Amino acid sequence: MQTNKKTLSLLITALLTLSMIIAAVPLASAAIIDLGLYKADKTATLTSGAVGTKVLVNGTGANPFGQVKVYWESVAGTVLNTTTASSAGYFECLVTIPAAVNGAHYIIAQDNLGYANGTQFTVTASMTPLYIPPFFVTKVLPGDSLAVGGSGFSANKSVNILLNRTSGNVTLNTGTVTTDGVGAFSTSVIIPSIPVSEYGTLALFAVDANNVTATTYIIVDYYINVMPPSAPPGVTVYISGRIPASKDYEIRINGTTVESGTSGSTGTFSETYPLPTLLAAGTYVVNVVWDVTESRSTTLTVGPAPSITLSVASGVAGTTVTVTGNSFSALANVTLTYGTTVVNSTAMDSRFGPTSLSGGFSANFEVPNLTPGAYVVKVTDQYGASAQTTFTILAAPTTTINLRAAQYMQGDTLSFNIYTTDPTVTTIAVTILDPNGGVWWSGFNWTLVNMVTYSTVPYADQVDSNKNPLKLPDDAPTGSWNWTIYYGSKKATGLFTVVEKPTLASVQAKIDDLSAKITALEGKVDGLDIAGVKSQLSSLSSQVAGISSAASSAASAANSASSAASSAKSAADAAKSAADAAKASADNAVSAVADATSAAQSAASAANAAKASADSAASAIEDATSAAEAAKAAAEGVSMAVWVAVVLSLVAAIAAIFAVITIRGKIAG
Repeated sequence: MQTNKKTLSLLITALLTLSMIIAAVPLASAAIIDLGLYKADKTATLTSGAVGTKVLVNGTGANPFGQVKVYWESVAGTVLNTTTASSAGYFECLVTIPAAVNGAHYIIAQDNLGYANGTQFTVTASMTPLYIPPFFVTKVLPGDSLAVGGSGFSANKSVNILLNRTSGNVTLNTGTVTTDGVGAFSTSVIIPSIPVSEYGTLALFAVDANNVTATTYIIVDYYINVMPPSAPPGVTVYISGRIPASKDYEIRINGTTVESGTSGSTGTFSETYPLPTLLAAGTYVVNVVWDVTESRSTTLTVGPAPSITLSVASGVAGTTVTVTGNSFSALANVTLTYGTTVVNSTAMDSRFGPTSLSGGFSANFEVPNLTPGAYVVKVTDQYGASAQTTFTILAAPTTTINLRAAQYMQGDTLSFNIYTTDPTVTTIAVTILDPNGGVWWSGFNWTLVNMVTYSTVPYADQVDSNKNPLKLPDDAPTGSWNWTIYYGSKKATGLFTVVEKPTLASVQAKIDDLSAKITALEGKVDGLDIAGVKSQLSSLSSQVAGISSAASSAASAANSASSAASSAKSAADAAKSAADAAKASADNAVSAVADATSAAQSAASAANAAKASADSAASAIEDATSAAEAAKAAAEGVSMAVWVAVVLSLVAAIAAIFAVITIRGKIAG
């Protein structure tokens, strides 16, 4: 029994140990291994270098398809780069060595499961001039100020800058230069007086308090430079440099003098020279000569005429095009134009140029939004070299999609008119819904067929996933249906109506209904009294003629009434005048009777005469009254002006009658 317990314990221990080993195996296989550091071109391993060095980091054993991060010093430090492992767990990425002090540091890779590995990289000190002229070599003369900088030195340590001369090292810094916390510094030094016999390439080096050293090289000498150092024929080159101060000089190309002048107070000189357009390609020696025999030289490379090519010859506005140029001026800024429109340039976009030492470049630009058509695309560099080609700006692509009919009957086949000039539209997806929102067709694509100037889907190709046409069932729901076609990121949609398919019975019913309506119409036509209508029209015509005649008579009567009213007014005026005269005579007669009885007979005679006049006036008044009444009768239905005239006539008549009565009263009295 005791033996069995011991055996069981051993078995359990063995099983636990085995399970731990099995569990450990996948962990070990998942750990990042074989972490390596290489030159960027993978030609050799690289385990040390200056700040700014490009290092290729690679390894295996990472989590397949997992993210891998590369750190500086620790996983809590700076992330230098991030990449993704392959299916086999391999990864690689390029990193740049950050600012750091001289000595050993660590580059660590860690995958997304937390497995990591690291390797050592040693940072070395370096020093360079801070201003690098376009000729890539620092050329100075005694008395010049030169800015220099260093990195990878000891932290917070003093540094001396020394120039290596034939006679020994010369310390150039006049004060204390101290590195910062990551071992970097920058300062300016003055080039000391050096005999011409020692002119040439000299070593400039820096040493910190821990004896960490870095070296660079400068040229102390007279010099001549040509910009650009290589160019095509026809370009104007700039020739400059330094020689002793206030010296007459000549510029010679392959021994032929092309320019001359006198150097300035610091020995500087500069000239421009247009290269002949027929100058043969090749390398030319350019000299500056002074004091007959003293000279310095450089070279100028003349290449073929520049050229450009475009990645595509046509496209719509907004298309990204790559332009590649060759044989332009070296190290030159470039400008690209469409016609007269500047599209891109080095000044506008630092990625667009400049050219290389050989005059080549490759850059991208976006086709401008100009009127469609052919344009001259021209690239010109800052020295005048240019090349051109053509590019056709195409009209913006159009796509139209519509159903061929707005109404279909049950059992009909649907088809679409599809037209596009968009080259990115290669397939379309169709969805059709019934009035209840039910999906009848979906989940299949139609491939467009290129018809040279446009693309379409032929009617024969408009089928479902089973290659059947889009035929509505004979019992398809009637009402408003919806169709939607997706193409790229866009869609077209619309509605159509499905109606019942006619049967023989429904057609016969419609024919019968139409026949009944025609019969009813015939009955109504037969019942029309054409003769009666004609008679009524004749009677109506006579009535219209009578109305016209009556209107003419009324107008004539109105004119006559107006004339009569005028005559009545004149008669009334005359009656009034006569009455006034009669009244005056009667007054005179009354006065005469009062003065003398003897004159009574005369007064009586006068009164009789007045009476006779009054009678005549009364008669005239009666005539006026008759005329006024006639005018009144004639003027019925005439204008207000005629009635006013009649009233005035009556007033005048009444006034005359009153005057006569007054006269008679006086006579009787």
